[in-house]
Amino acid sequence: MKRIIIMTLLAAALLLPALAQAAAEVIEEHVTFTIAADGAVQRHVRQKVQVHDAVAFGRWGEWFHTYNPDLEEIRIIRSVTTQADGTAVPTPDNGILDQGVFAVQNAPDFTHLREKMVSHTGLEPGCTIDFEYVIADRRPFRTAVYESMAGYYPIRRKTVTVAGRLPAPVRTHGLARGAGRNAFTVTDVPPLLQDNHFTAAADTPFVYLELRSPLAAARAAIAAQSRDGLPDLLAELKLGPDALPGEILTRLRHLLNERLAPVALNAERTAYTLRALPAVWRSGYATPLESAALAAAVLDHYRVEHQVAALAEIVDGQPLLDDPGWAVLTPNGPVCPASLPADGRVPVALDGRVLAEPAPTVVELWIDLTESEGGALEGPALLAVDHPPAAAALARLLPLAGAKASGVETTHATPQRVVQTGTVTAALADDRLTLTDALADYLQLPALVAAAERCTRLSLPAPVRVRMHLTVRTLKARRWVTAPPQTVANAAGSSRWAWTAGDDRLELSAQLDLKATRFERPAMAELQALLAPLLAASHKVAFAEAP
Repeated sequence: MKRIIIMTLLAAALLLPALAQAAAEVIEEHVTFTIAADGAVQRHVRQKVQVHDAVAFGRWGEWFHTYNPDLEEIRIIRSVTTQADGTAVPTPDNGILDQGVFAVQNAPDFTHLREKMVSHTGLEPGCTIDFEYVIADRRPFRTAVYESMAGYYPIRRKTVTVAGRLPAPVRTHGLARGAGRNAFTVTDVPPLLQDNHFTAAADTPFVYLELRSPLAAARAAIAAQSRDGLPDLLAELKLGPDALPGEILTRLRHLLNERLAPVALNAERTAYTLRALPAVWRSGYATPLESAALAAAVLDHYRVEHQVAALAEIVDGQPLLDDPGWAVLTPNGPVCPASLPADGRVPVALDGRVLAEPAPTVVELWIDLTESEGGALEGPALLAVDHPPAAAALARLLPLAGAKASGVETTHATPQRVVQTGTVTAALADDRLTLTDALADYLQLPALVAAAERCTRLSLPAPVRVRMHLTVRTLKARRWVTAPPQTVANAAGSSRWAWTAGDDRLELSAQLDLKATRFERPAMAELQALLAPLLAASHKVAFAEAP
């Protein structure tokens, strides 16, 4: 029940960002990373938060941290709420708990992982929370440390200090600035309101240090994994000694992307150690790095060309590898995951080479319909999508209400480009054409506009280009009533929506060139203006009148 209440309050905060911004603020926070000579890390945090409104209870009522008790320990030093009248309310012993981790609840081999929960008691508007804790490594296992310098609520002052034996220079990005030797301070940081679908690592100021290469750690883990169970795995996949590459890739993809349940677990949580091959495929689940290692074992055996890669965002020209994803790529597309994420992360080879840069998503849709007796419309269609953000299908992207696609053929299909042709049927119902947001929804444009209303910063993985052309040829001359053309051009890009009517023809041309990929206020207004022609309800209907 407590979690339900907290999630409800958090949802309210997301819907009311203006209120949420003032609901609490971090008065002061000190974070000290101490790096021992052997590479073990201690993170010491001292934090003072002032809560102004009950809206913030959802964020500050409880603190959670997932950890591996075999590798690290957590010590809660102080957790006290000071109420407005000066009454001090410390967290009781039963307010500090260890509990199971939701992400691994269906993965028994990882249920030794725990989640530390601290309940801050005595919360009321006007109270102050003093919280201090230490997370200490029991032995060296970390590859990187990362500390954000901004958050959902304002920060008056935050200092991060990195002390001890540093194997590499400390990287900073954004607001972080030096306040001494390996000490970084920010002051008066405004709230960072983001949307999970439109965010990038570069949106957040941070401090980052690699203790050892995560890429080298992954390479060593894959090399160290025993392949004694490989014959049994090949038998499970029904792959003989003369299996062809296409057959191998098909069966591997099916195993990794359909049969094995993904376990969203950072490889660092298990110190970059992998379960044996039989344990992975027989368990029915796998971490991203385990899936990559399994694929590499099979492809190595058959000498099929492939590349194991981390999935990471590039910030200031370098990959950010504190929590990378993992993939196995071949000339015929990825083996795992089924498709590369369209979230700004790019594949980085284990030798550090960036294998691909974010590429623009380009959608072209051409439909040519002819009216027959009874108002039925039918005609050919062509859909071409470069670097699709999700599975592209002509039937899903038809812009006319009630339209259907038949005889669809995929004439080209690679991870980088999909081309489909087919026949579209629709109806001129009640002498009107009604358009849908199918194409806009595919590109998440309505969600992007909604996010611009409440967020302080947005990022897209790549530019977006749309070209849509619809032609309707009618049996008889008609007078069409449509919205006037609208064209927008600004720093974010350009867009155009235009109906053109003739005696027996109606054409729609829609264009979007979303060139910018990062937005902050007040540039959000330019983004909203740019998308308005494609989303305006008045543009979605064309009325026909007989002369």
